[in-house]
Amino acid sequence: MGASRILSLACAAMALFLAHPVQAQDVLIHLHKLGDTLSTKNAPVTIDHTIEARTDTNGIVRIPDLENGGHIIEATAPGYLYLFDNFNSGSNIRQPIEIEMFPDNGKSNVGPTVNSTPQAGRRSSS
Repeated sequence: MGASRILSLACAAMALFLAHPVQAQDVLIHLHKLGDTLSTKNAPVTIDHTIEARTDTNGIVRIPDLENGGHIIEATAPGYLYLFDNFNSGSNIRQPIEIEMFPDNGKSNVGPTVNSTPQAGRRSSS
């Protein structure tokens, strides 16, 4: 195969790639309290395990040039349970994308429930 043939194939492949670019856009995500409009401010957010960002004072995080389709979001914030959820982005998806965070109400749901008060009539095993 001659050099001109290889160059011709490479140009054809490049033209095909440029004719169908990956669809991407800036995406706005609004994190707020479940059942309320109270924004989750200054929360660290991770998209697709690689893109790291932080919400602003309005609870909005801007993700530049995010490809259209399904994505994973992870977020943490004081007073809220850890968030791990899915969302879709695309030109037909209304923005900002609203994602609700569950308040922890001072109680964590991680790990087993432990009753630290012994029942009446039983001795402590310590």
